[in-house]
Amino acid sequence: MAGQLAAELRQFGIAAACAERSILSPLLPTRVRAQLVREAIRIGRLDVPSELGAAESSVYTKRMVATCIESLRLLEEAVLSAQRCDDAALLTETAVAVHQVALPLLHPEFSKLVHRPLALAAAALEAVDSPLSELRAQLHAELARCELRSQYLHKARAQLAKCLALDVADEAAQQRLDRVLRPLAERLTLRAEVWSEPEGLEQRAVLRLERALGTVDSKLRKAALTEAVALLDEAPLLKEGDADASRERALLWSELLGACWKDRLSALTRRCAMRLLAWPVDAASEARVGRAQAEAHFALAETKVLSLARRGRAPCVRPAPPHVSDAPPRAERAMREGGAEGASAAEAKAEAEAAAREAGEKAKGAAALEATAATARLGESAAAAAAAALLLAIDDEPPPASALSLAVAVDEAAALEHILAGMRLARLCGEGWLLLNGSVHLHNLSAAALAALPPSGGSLPLELVDALRACVRHLRSLPAESLRSDLPSLQLVCALSTALARAQLALARAGGDPRPPQPDDEEEYAAAEGKEGGEEGGKGKPKAAAAKPAAAGKEAKGAGPASELAGAAEVLQWACALAEGQLHAKGEALKTLVSVQRAQGAKEPWEVPSTEAGAKALALLEALRLGVRDDAAALDAVLGALSLPDGAPLRLPELWAQLAERALAMARMPVVVRACGVCLSLLKQRQDVPGAPALAPSEWRPFAQAEWLHGAALGQLAGAKGQAAELSAQLRTQAAAHLATATEYSLHAHAPVHVARCASAFWAHALPLARDGATRAATATMTRAVLGTLRQAQLLDAAAG
Repeated sequence: MAGQLAAELRQFGIAAACAERSILSPLLPTRVRAQLVREAIRIGRLDVPSELGAAESSVYTKRMVATCIESLRLLEEAVLSAQRCDDAALLTETAVAVHQVALPLLHPEFSKLVHRPLALAAAALEAVDSPLSELRAQLHAELARCELRSQYLHKARAQLAKCLALDVADEAAQQRLDRVLRPLAERLTLRAEVWSEPEGLEQRAVLRLERALGTVDSKLRKAALTEAVALLDEAPLLKEGDADASRERALLWSELLGACWKDRLSALTRRCAMRLLAWPVDAASEARVGRAQAEAHFALAETKVLSLARRGRAPCVRPAPPHVSDAPPRAERAMREGGAEGASAAEAKAEAEAAAREAGEKAKGAAALEATAATARLGESAAAAAAAALLLAIDDEPPPASALSLAVAVDEAAALEHILAGMRLARLCGEGWLLLNGSVHLHNLSAAALAALPPSGGSLPLELVDALRACVRHLRSLPAESLRSDLPSLQLVCALSTALARAQLALARAGGDPRPPQPDDEEEYAAAEGKEGGEEGGKGKPKAAAAKPAAAGKEAKGAGPASELAGAAEVLQWACALAEGQLHAKGEALKTLVSVQRAQGAKEPWEVPSTEAGAKALALLEALRLGVRDDAAALDAVLGALSLPDGAPLRLPELWAQLAERALAMARMPVVVRACGVCLSLLKQRQDVPGAPALAPSEWRPFAQAEWLHGAALGQLAGAKGQAAELSAQLRTQAAAHLATATEYSLHAHAPVHVARCASAFWAHALPLARDGATRAATATMTRAVLGTLRQAQLLDAAAG
């Protein structure tokens, strides 16, 4: 009892001590309760903030899922032990513990893992005729869903029958169960009676839908869905005032829409979505239908993006002529001098066009790579990912903006309109998670356009800028704590804030928004949310946006470049403050803030409003990259910012690698060697930790970069003019060793292109070393290792296609 009480009070040390003593008891009930205490400690520690800065109990991380699965396995043994004790109270305790641990795993992917523990818990409560009827009903309902996913219809019907037979004391809970389970029971009955055909068109449509969901063959599934949509279209209109039947019809359209879009049946998806959106509904009072309509808007947007991808176009990408400084020197001179020095006007024009094509191809390639990375990071939209990939398939010479087809422009505008409409409905329904889903759709849609935006200028469609403004305004209405506690949501917020700031920066460089100011709709949301209790609507629900953000977004429209830049800076500062303590999440936002403050004319644009360790170093590195600073004092300032007061380095290998890159560009070899040494020492420290998890491919990249830069720096020193021959040979040997290690680390990072680059640099040093008898044997060993790495990289590249 003491251990259970300590675990409830989060005194895990006391609880663990009690469990260790109780587990040695000769009494089986005591040992079972000690096991319950152990599992309570295991699950309770997920509530303690982790290295990511947030508790993992409500976030689907690998550690959280693995912990719950292991705890369920041990609780399953505890239930079996409790059944031998003939103790009703102990059986109830174990069943309650199983249900609490299984709640985060009630997902289709984990059905097979939770089925047996839930079945044991339900059987235990049924054996003692437990009065916890609501808990028993929930267990039987979840078991019915598990059986249904496995296509065991009769078992699912038996579990539903047990659930519906229970008399739940709480009337509200009973109504909730009836509302969800009775339609499910009717559908199971339809599916089980294979030789009978229902009379009503709606029931026949439901039967076709269930057959489609249970069919593996895609052609049969498409035929069943087509027939279901046609039958539901022909169903008679419902009587006015029958709210329940109307709601069920709308939700049926929503289910059909989801099934059609899962198979990417665009025509059927649009047909279902239009029927669903035509349903009159008050989003505040009918939240389920409101959510379904919001998801219908998102599905319609995805169909538009998919249509663009099939035409070989990425959404909202506008080709821009390259900046004059981006052109080759000969073409730039021809443009500047006109026809002087033997270059006629026609030749100058031809050279300029060739330079534009070359720069456009470079920008297109970089844009495709960045867009692919963005959609892989937030891969909720298969259509957007396909559009980003198809950016490479654009013609060699992109057509001018005036040549864009009307169909493409219509699809782009419709996609943005549907995403914003879905987000408006999600906010009116008070569903924060649905707002985040809409934000993911907009992020994926805008990724290719932002990646294709050249650093020196360019433009974006004004509709896209407005959509990003509205999206960020919606995100700012969400509770800050709920965003901070979920790392993927925080990364999404920072990414969209950075996207908006980049769009506003491009708009400011183009002279500002030429349109008159447009009113926002914050008052509508404030009025709707006021009906539901204002800001106290519950955790995770949107609240009315503050007056300052709304005003900032309103002033930015129809204003000049200064107002655009001010709005971009304000949004970035909000995102950076929200992600305080999460440097990896807000890294791009900090870099963009430096660019914005530079455009504003700040004397020290690298000064960012953040006290976080590493933020100052990141801002200074961005200033060095942009050329705002090019002095040695900046490198020393970065070194100071990356060191703790006691002189120990910050554990940020990405920043140490970036520092080495900047120092190499400035020919500061001592700083390069020191930064690379610190970066690689962090790798050794991590590898020396017993039981440390293996590094992900993305985590290997800074270490591969550090080895590459270290080898490049030593190679430059070896080839320096006047260098002694003996010292040059030693430096070449060390450079070759670092480059050989760089090929290995690049392979771990799944970067075959960088493997080839490192191998090429290695060979430039290995060739003269192989001619020297003193270094020939060591060089041969390194060469064999590099050749093996190249072979593995070739296989990796072939597997990736």
